[in-house]
Amino acid sequence: RRQPPGKESSTVNSSPQARQHEHPPAVAASLAGDLRLARRFQAALARGRVRLDWQAVRHAGHPEWEPLYRETLLRVTAASGEPPLPTQELILALERLGLIRLLDRCVLGTVLDRLNAEPTLRLACNLSRQSAAMDAWWEAVCRWLAARPQVARRLTLELTETAVGERVATREFIRRLREHGVRIAIDDFGAAHNNLDFVLDARPDVIKIDCRYTREARRSAKGAEVLRHLLALCRELAPCVVLEGLEEDDAFARLPTGDVYLQGNAIAPPMRVEPPLSVRRPKSRARIEALASRQG
Repeated sequence: RRQPPGKESSTVNSSPQARQHEHPPAVAASLAGDLRLARRFQAALARGRVRLDWQAVRHAGHPEWEPLYRETLLRVTAASGEPPLPTQELILALERLGLIRLLDRCVLGTVLDRLNAEPTLRLACNLSRQSAAMDAWWEAVCRWLAARPQVARRLTLELTETAVGERVATREFIRRLREHGVRIAIDDFGAAHNNLDFVLDARPDVIKIDCRYTREARRSAKGAEVLRHLLALCRELAPCVVLEGLEEDDAFARLPTGDVYLQGNAIAPPMRVEPPLSVRRPKSRARIEALASRQG
């Protein structure tokens, strides 16, 4: 059961494990695997082994321009002797356990601190739609941003579709963040989770087309035609469109050109940031949580 807004525990609750006997063995094994990943992530967070790298999103026709923004990318360093902790599997596990909001808050607090410290930087961070609902914590974020409009204008929230939230709650969340100048991006548009009705509702500032369409465009003329049509649709839905997944030097073959942004290793590989963007308990997050606790 989802906990009341703003009241998640800072530790991984063991109660799901206690309920394993209620589930078939395969489900119980999956739950146990999710809990192991969550505990490993909690240990990494406590020991400073979680950081954010970033990757620039650049204009296709003018790569010399300043990036549209730099997307922050979660990196978790495994403890000595442990296997790597796969980021995407971790995120899915935290969503299934109802703990993804803890991760999103830590990441957002780290991003806000860096934006506050660097007045020309533009950053984006991913946000699960489980997190995209107003509560006491987000009310405090809005108050923090209202006092710092120069930070809000340089923040983009990329909504992922791996966890489907309540449409009305998400719409209200987007409206409130936009009031302060925050930009909204829809990530992985065209993937199985995406919902065109939601995109029409959200009226995003940025749409990022799922990387599989870029791959298919390189493989065949039919794939390139599909991408051109999808790109035309996206341009009707948002002022900025990003093609993801340009990972190799020949990635530009058959790709549309013009007023579109590009992201991938062939454009700008992810960079380890100096000074490091360590995900712990950033100053802004502590202040936001103090505000939220006073709001109840």
